[in-house]
Amino acid sequence: CIGNTLVHLLDKSEIEKTLMGFWTVLKPGGKMIVQILNYDMIINEKPDHLPLIENEAVKFERNYYYEHPHIRFEATLTNKIAHKEPVTSETRLLPLKKSELNELLMRIGFRDVKYYSGFNFETFHENKLPLIVVAKK
Repeated sequence: CIGNTLVHLLDKSEIEKTLMGFWTVLKPGGKMIVQILNYDMIINEKPDHLPLIENEAVKFERNYYYEHPHIRFEATLTNKIAHKEPVTSETRLLPLKKSELNELLMRIGFRDVKYYSGFNFETFHENKLPLIVVAKK
């Protein structure tokens, strides 16, 4: 479950049901990988935007508006090759803290839970934006 998708669910019970669904389909010893943003850092620092993603083909702007308990996420994608008008959309996110995620994983029965700050298995650091969790059934 990558791409910060888990936090598009709007309450912890929905997140727990989803994690339970992952648990159900895993074989014993199977691993689940979840990638979200480090919402502990985001809640503490309250940035109004995330780093710009841009290359020769696209420009992706991400803005945050804090509306407790959610964050309104506004994204604008510009296709630089097609030269069309930028497309903007918005959605609400549930800022899930690491401790909250860990509590849900433990309650469901996941074990050997490990946290990282990147897909290169960089040790988790509280001041880095990515949060990757690998948990075993």
